[in-house]
Amino acid sequence: MKQRSKPGEAFSSEEIRCRILEAQTTLFTLAHNLCHEQSAANDLLQETTLHILLNIGQYRESSTFAAWACEIMSNILKNNRRQASRHKRIIQHGYAMHLYDACNTLAEEPAAYNHTTDCESTTTPRRY
Repeated sequence: MKQRSKPGEAFSSEEIRCRILEAQTTLFTLAHNLCHEQSAANDLLQETTLHILLNIGQYRESSTFAAWACEIMSNILKNNRRQASRHKRIIQHGYAMHLYDACNTLAEEPAAYNHTTDCESTTTPRRY
């Protein structure tokens, strides 16, 4: 691959394609080791490739491209797991709040319910 003449010069589309293809084996191996499932590894690899293309301007030649791409993949996986955990907590919290509301409703019903029968309500109270 040819070196860029200036540090701020943009990568050509051919150069990006070559670098991504060179890193694919390393990226897939890492994805498979992280996910332990081929379909999930393929999804992670695809999402990583998309992030590489979107953020290629942030790549600095001081690091190897494969290491930079692996770091992106690792961050994507961490973010996905964090979001899944947050979603799980929200669902659990929502279910807990549902149970809490149900318990409060049951606890309030006896107080709100008048235990007098029709006969008791029609009789006049005794005065001593």
